[in-house]
Amino acid sequence: MNQEITKLEEATIIAGKLGIIDTQESKDQTVQNASRSSVITEELRYLYSQSTRTLRAEIETINQRKKNINMVAGLLDIKEELTLLNTVSLDTSKVMPVTIDLVAGAPELHVRPKRTLIVLLSGFIGGALAIIFVLIGNAVRN
Repeated sequence: MNQEITKLEEATIIAGKLGIIDTQESKDQTVQNASRSSVITEELRYLYSQSTRTLRAEIETINQRKKNINMVAGLLDIKEELTLLNTVSLDTSKVMPVTIDLVAGAPELHVRPKRTLIVLLSGFIGGALAIIFVLIGNAVRN
């Protein structure tokens, strides 16, 4: 906002020196050669082509906007977030401190299931259970 006010004040001074007190018919004061003028120069030319009354009214409006806190961009969102944060309640008796010893990271070696070991152990355990059931069955019949 301060840059905007500075530009408007500069344009007011230039308009005053040019004698543009009241709004006049719009005159095209742009330079046709784009290499000679920049965007900033064109903006200033437009501004000082306005009347000093218009420029002072713009400066006054911007100063009023600076004083009115409700005109600040994003303030409504911040107020809503603040209201939400104020409604949060924290029960300190349920809060437990936690310490982290190591930072989590990806493992260095890729871990995969060992299929041959699983098949051999399953066969061995299955065979052992089958023998136990056969022995129990023969013991019950005798």
